[in-house]
Amino acid sequence: MSQMRFAAARGYAFVKRHKAGAALAVLLLIYGTLVFGVLPRPVFFSGDEGEKLVVAASVARSGDLWNVAYEYPGRDFDPEIRLFFCPWMKVAKSDPVPYHLSTLTFLNAPLYALLGVDGMYLLPLLSGIGVAWLAYLLARLMELPGAWAIPLVVGVCTPMFFYSLTTWDHAPTVLYSTLAVYWMARQARRLRWWEMGLAGIVTGLGMWTRYEMYLFAGAVVLAYVYVFRLDRRAWKGLVPFAIGLALVVALMEAQIRTVYGGTNVLDLWLTRFVGEQGGQEAALVADVLRGVLLRRAETVLALTVDGSSVWLERVFLALAFVGTIVVNRSRKLQRRPLLVMGSALMQAIGTVLALVHMRIGTLVGLVPTLPLSALGLVYTSPPATVRPPSRRIVLDLLATASVIYLLLGMFLLPAWGSLGWGPRYLAQLFPLLAMLAWATLWRSLAAQRDADSRKAIYLAFGALFVLSLIMQCVGVGLLYDKKQRMLSMYDTTRALDADYLLSEQTWYLQEMASLYFEKRFFHLRSQEEYDTVMERFYRHGVRRFAWVPSQVSAIEPILETGAFAVRPIDELLYEIVSVD
Repeated sequence: MSQMRFAAARGYAFVKRHKAGAALAVLLLIYGTLVFGVLPRPVFFSGDEGEKLVVAASVARSGDLWNVAYEYPGRDFDPEIRLFFCPWMKVAKSDPVPYHLSTLTFLNAPLYALLGVDGMYLLPLLSGIGVAWLAYLLARLMELPGAWAIPLVVGVCTPMFFYSLTTWDHAPTVLYSTLAVYWMARQARRLRWWEMGLAGIVTGLGMWTRYEMYLFAGAVVLAYVYVFRLDRRAWKGLVPFAIGLALVVALMEAQIRTVYGGTNVLDLWLTRFVGEQGGQEAALVADVLRGVLLRRAETVLALTVDGSSVWLERVFLALAFVGTIVVNRSRKLQRRPLLVMGSALMQAIGTVLALVHMRIGTLVGLVPTLPLSALGLVYTSPPATVRPPSRRIVLDLLATASVIYLLLGMFLLPAWGSLGWGPRYLAQLFPLLAMLAWATLWRSLAAQRDADSRKAIYLAFGALFVLSLIMQCVGVGLLYDKKQRMLSMYDTTRALDADYLLSEQTWYLQEMASLYFEKRFFHLRSQEEYDTVMERFYRHGVRRFAWVPSQVSAIEPILETGAFAVRPIDELLYEIVSVD
């Protein structure tokens, strides 16, 4: 008994000495259990994930990591490449290729070759852990109390929880951006050229992976210049940053030219920013401007307060969010416990209303999915005439970069990202705002001496942190529900006694991507395309296929010509028979 107590005491002492490591271990256990023990892995939350799986699998099968292209098993029946399963592709050099390239393909392809679909989950999961670890290191640079808890705050109280459990590329991209911020923040103590060079390299890798990193690169450079305005010697660090960035951009440009045969970096951005006005044949400039403004308003609302289907509830949540910021920015208002707790309560009510009346079956706005972000936006940098302490420079860098990127994102991002959990195009903000919220808590406590005020701050801030945790659990629950529904569809599709799968629904084909090399996928848009495929099937000896229509289908699958007829076998299976 005494030996057990001694062992327990030693274990407790070890954990106490290594609390941050224990927090990371707990986070890894949570992520690993959910990904590999709870959530179905062959299916996905979004069709984007399926498309990225097919890219990685195609590259793994071809062995060519540089000249990326989709393998298209159905090409014999579709030489024009009009029926490819994914709309986010281009035809270059007579091959279907991804619409944009990604550094993750270099890693995902070998992982897929080794582990199959399971390998696609490793990079996001490990990236989530890496972001949590970097948040801890940044908290140490800011000398925040309780820095050991930061990995859990970032890992389970922000949408990083959700995206680390998917195969999406958001978590790895956030790892790139957080690495860049960390290496730039370290210059607050002493300029290290090699660290700024590394910051430029990872920023470039992020730009190579996702378009929104172009905006983040601009935001973090502007923040660096502003924060070090009183120590312009630190500006010299932008030289190695630019060199590192330029090296990666040169490699990215080389791959773009190899795959596409020319530069393609901003095509998607500009197309989606302007939008398609009347099939891109708008007669009046005013029509284009009106379309751009409406799209911009939609994007701003979606990235911020989108959630509830009731407009008044959105307004209420926005006002409550702003109220939390206003109250906690003022030391005078923070001395009023009812105001502090009341603002948090109003924000909680608005968040619950958004959850109850979800507009699109999920929440994509920053305000409802990350309630603690209000605390992250509280911080203001006091005026300084001399170089401030390094810990405050780091805090200023995080706060300034967050505000600049939020503003740039709202007004320059080409779209809001559709389904997800939280504003995935602003995912770089998730760890930054969580760290700033933690800093706001301790700065507020240090500024108040009254016991009632401190108690109110503890309660209000604790409520927002718990509310953020609850919201992430809801997001993971929605992820589980969606994947369970898709798993049922996957099992049905896999059991179909047909090697050819046709559908009008591109989302369905993308989310069945794990079966891409077991069945040949065709995305049909019209009766003419269907008739053409049937003729080619008949000519090549295909006599059975599966047809999965949309709820309101414009295509009639039963067909009869002078040579053959298409007849149903059961609900989804059809046969092609000769007409004597």
